[in-house]
Amino acid sequence: MPAIEARDMQLTLHEEWLLKAALHPDPEIAAAGWKSWHANVSIEAAPQAEARLLPAVHFHLGQVAPQLELPQKLRGEARATFTHNTLRARDVLPLLARLSRQVPTVVIKGLAACVRSNAWARRPMGDVDILVPFDQLGQACGFLADDGWTPKYGMTWKSLLYRTPLRRDSWNLTKGRMDLDLHWRVLEGPAERQLERGMWDNARSAELLGERILLPSPEMSLLGALAHGFRQGTRADALQTIVDAVDLLPSCNQEQLATLLAQGGLNVEFKILRGLLDSAGRPCPVDIGGGAEGSAHHERDRRAATGWALLETIQERRASRVPRDREERSLLRHPALYRAWEALGRLSIVERTLLGVFGPMSRTLARSDGATTSYDLRDCARMDLIGGPGWGWPEPEHTCFWADRADIRLLVPTQSRADHVLTISFADHRLASPAASFDVFANGQFLAFVDFRERPRVADYVVLVPARVLFGCWIELSFRPRPYVTEQDASVNYSLRRSLPIRQLRIATLADQMADIAALNRIPLLHEKILKGEEPHKSRFGRIMETVRTSPHRNAAHLPADFDPVRYILNYADLFEAEVDPYEHFLLHGQKEGRSWR
Repeated sequence: MPAIEARDMQLTLHEEWLLKAALHPDPEIAAAGWKSWHANVSIEAAPQAEARLLPAVHFHLGQVAPQLELPQKLRGEARATFTHNTLRARDVLPLLARLSRQVPTVVIKGLAACVRSNAWARRPMGDVDILVPFDQLGQACGFLADDGWTPKYGMTWKSLLYRTPLRRDSWNLTKGRMDLDLHWRVLEGPAERQLERGMWDNARSAELLGERILLPSPEMSLLGALAHGFRQGTRADALQTIVDAVDLLPSCNQEQLATLLAQGGLNVEFKILRGLLDSAGRPCPVDIGGGAEGSAHHERDRRAATGWALLETIQERRASRVPRDREERSLLRHPALYRAWEALGRLSIVERTLLGVFGPMSRTLARSDGATTSYDLRDCARMDLIGGPGWGWPEPEHTCFWADRADIRLLVPTQSRADHVLTISFADHRLASPAASFDVFANGQFLAFVDFRERPRVADYVVLVPARVLFGCWIELSFRPRPYVTEQDASVNYSLRRSLPIRQLRIATLADQMADIAALNRIPLLHEKILKGEEPHKSRFGRIMETVRTSPHRNAAHLPADFDPVRYILNYADLFEAEVDPYEHFLLHGQKEGRSWR
């Protein structure tokens, strides 16, 4: 379920009834809210967001309207919540005791709410959330790996340490029946260092089943709930935030909370929360002024037009650089050179010069045993073999690996410095990409422009990499979305960066592909002459390949999804002799003539 925007948070009638049943202090209004909801919605068929509030409804009605007869199913939800929560706490407590002796650890979110407010039967938690200091994440991960924990959804420990922390605030781990959500950042933004210091300076000791644990202050808990519920989480998280706020707000120091909301840029979200509490009949006891300043919703920063196309391009590209604390230095061989290249506007001539002198920009997370012909890049371990900077994290559904930078790299080993054919496969999610068009470079040389919207049915794209662009037995691919997303826009809405959902990469030398064609008894004499370098066949083939690379028809909507220009041109000697553009010829003549394209 996608995250919601706080300013778009409008309660449905059913949600308003349920929140009144869970929060309203007037017994008659609370009971009426429950009766209205229950008359229109079956408990068994309740939407996830509403079902999550049922334990809170049971608890509140038991407090303000004990005479009201409630369904056995509702009581069952409360008992199940209590049982699940206490079992999770008992399971994870030994880990917390051991981990906290190695790394400072704060218990946050659901378990913190249960301990602070004794909410075991009314506040569901799907996992146990803990926070460790960002600069000790490596130490925490090492301890958890040794203890038998595994990152979920195929994430590798290396990727969790060197890619994910630059983009996310947390990741789930699992061990047996236990599920842990490991957090390392309080809240992303300009003041995140201040917020992190505030978290540790104001953490409070509490007792859990005879053990001492650390909890965040009520102000920090509310800050985290607002960010998760109204910025990052689902609608269920947003509704849970409203209920949690009722427990937290009376304990908050008004001055401290105002400072934290301003630092976190959450004034707008807090204003929305106050309105939602009013709708539920529980007016906010804290009065904090402030409008949209510091909110996550900024006006777009308009750059002054220079009148010079190159300077405009450089300005645009510079605006898409990520801050230094988000740079993927562990995935770069020469971070200083990379920063210099970005500062110069990602110019191709500069990139080729640097690659020719210093080698590839990328440093992969895992050492490859050698060149292979296929990479399943839905698999995080495979991405670690060739993935450079620019890639996010493996999708939980194992559908793809999203890219999220203005410069996205793959470092692919080859067996020789020869002409290569790359087939790049993208997931169905590509059509939902906010940056669906991009340039493809190999070793700093422009090769192709791709726009998913021009050929919506096409998932596989073929790119020819001529030997002349290689510096060694490697190809460094770079995908560069058009237009680039500015860092300011991306900080407001991370989803704007998600551009390429890659699924698979296949690589073969052009000679091998032509040999495959020959093996099918298709014009063997011609392919042998080209491979032997005989003229005029070699030069003619080179000119055709350049036509293929620059053809204005390569993205035509009526091309078959599996159209192979190399096979098409080599299948027919007359087309080869005429040096036609295979894309154009097939569209205008070949299709009508019934010529095979594969």
